[in-house]
Amino acid sequence: MRSTYLPPTAYGGLNAKEVALAKNHPFEATQFYGSSQVAINYTKTKFGRNGFQDASDAFRHAMWNGNLTQRIGASRAKVWTDAHEAYSSGIDKQMDLHNNQLGRTIGKNYGSTNPGINVKNMADKIYSEIKAGKGKVIKNNKLVSSKF
Repeated sequence: MRSTYLPPTAYGGLNAKEVALAKNHPFEATQFYGSSQVAINYTKTKFGRNGFQDASDAFRHAMWNGNLTQRIGASRAKVWTDAHEAYSSGIDKQMDLHNNQLGRTIGKNYGSTNPGINVKNMADKIYSEIKAGKGKVIKNNKLVSSKF
């Protein structure tokens, strides 16, 4: 049975657009939250931290979108993650939107037929793409390649 439960702490971290989506799409809200936790955990595993405007941030956004794409499809993942970025702006928003799209593109290739196996493989692929510079990070207040 699919869960439609979000822990109370999840709502506290949502903006107004996300709350509206969660009220209208409770199952997707659980997937949105679950994918965020998967992304946080894989980021800690790959980078040892969840940074800000660095390669770990780029990876986390891409991983979150990739996993959410596996769970609810790319178009619905875009709706949710665009809502998440609704109140951000400037170069930080550009960075996040780029890395979100990268994750959805990769996520489409890993499907949902066996998510347990595919999540790890997808995380490895996203990590290699971020390392190769396909993601975006901010250095000296400029949007640059994530290559490291």
